[in-house]
Amino acid sequence: MPPRVSKRLLQFTAAVLALIPTLTGAAGVLMGPAFLTGEAPATVNLDSHLRFLSGIFFAVGLAFYATIPAIERKGALFRLAAALVFTGGLARLISLLTVGTPVWPHLAGLVMELAVVPALVIWQGCIARSFAKQEAGAKEPTETSEVDEASDQSFPASDPPSFTGSHIGGPRKKVPPK
Repeated sequence: MPPRVSKRLLQFTAAVLALIPTLTGAAGVLMGPAFLTGEAPATVNLDSHLRFLSGIFFAVGLAFYATIPAIERKGALFRLAAALVFTGGLARLISLLTVGTPVWPHLAGLVMELAVVPALVIWQGCIARSFAKQEAGAKEPTETSEVDEASDQSFPASDPPSFTGSHIGGPRKKVPPK
């Protein structure tokens, strides 16, 4: 697939998938735990913590959106946002193993966090390398002019002559005759 087409597909995919952290983060900030259960929060501390984490989740979505316009050059930000999501997936996996199986949307999130997001990082890296190769190739001259060729061929002779003597040190002092 041509790099430009792959870039556009990744941009579209990232835009659609970034809706997940952006919208769920916003819902968690605005509604607190009630967004997950439809019920009032169990404790003030739980509400506070969930809204804080939802704010971070919202910011991760915005970070993904910030990479979209120049996704081939925004690898560091893309990888950072992906690392945050992957780390969250590991935390979700710990919950699954220690507390139990959550409802299906959380399981779908786990698959996204631990499988889809790393695949997107690999895809972004491939696109970045393709565009870097294209840029490097564009910087190299495709044709050499007669002047460049003559300059290359005369390189050793094109150095300016040395006007210093062939000795080391300052100028020689003339010794008066005896």
